[in-house]
Amino acid sequence: LPYGEIIDVEDPERVGFTFAGWSPKLPEVMPAMNLISESMWEVNKYTLSLVVDNDTTNTEYSYLQNVVKPADPIKQGYTFSGWDVEFPETMPAKDVTIVGSWTVNSYNLTLVVNDSVSQFEYSYGDTIQSVTDPDKEGYTFAGWSKELPVVMPAEDLQLEAVWSINTHYLHVVVLNDTFSFRYDYSEKLNKLMDPGIEGMRFVGWSSELPDYMPDSDLVVSAVFADKTYNLVVVVDDNTSVYSLAFNEKISVDSPSKEGHTFEMWQPE
Repeated sequence: LPYGEIIDVEDPERVGFTFAGWSPKLPEVMPAMNLISESMWEVNKYTLSLVVDNDTTNTEYSYLQNVVKPADPIKQGYTFSGWDVEFPETMPAKDVTIVGSWTVNSYNLTLVVNDSVSQFEYSYGDTIQSVTDPDKEGYTFAGWSKELPVVMPAEDLQLEAVWSINTHYLHVVVLNDTFSFRYDYSEKLNKLMDPGIEGMRFVGWSSELPDYMPDSDLVVSAVFADKTYNLVVVVDDNTSVYSLAFNEKISVDSPSKEGHTFEMWQPE
């Protein structure tokens, strides 16, 4: 530049930096000597934004600064499936936003009923379908070993059916009396003793008893037949035999004998 000419130099540009001036500072007009002035720069800072769900974490980096990739985030019931773009090794000359995504996990619900195993797969948070109470002969379903949740938790579940044994009664009817005996299902039944009723012969029970208590009440009735006895009537040398039931009215004609009057039976 000629001596005295106005110095008009545009600010230079550099990727990732902001021009901070000249060193030494340029004069307004050209002096009577050569000048050497170097550009000064300030490194720019940019923001790396990590978005996971609705949470954003901002980290400031200088241009070309090494970027630290964070550990994969953790979320209950989900597996982290990665970031939507690759992490840069060093910070570029711009803000960067990286979004993380998830894959929902699946878990198994296992129901054990006696020796039967049923398995159902649910995604985390899914509503668990209602389960019909199982049946078992001689038992009442008392629930599951653990409470069945409404939605699937972030773990496999195994639930076992819990049972309470049924109780029934054996009702033994003897004429107008009823005797009741309590038994658990499948419990061995005690043998019934033959009832003794005066003047009656025990024939048996109305139905055959099983060896073990079934899953229902039992009713058996004693069956009797009239017991008969022999009435032997002796009149002089003549003997008569009458077969009579217990409590049956005795009706025997008084005997007659020439020259005698019948007085009484002996014994009476």
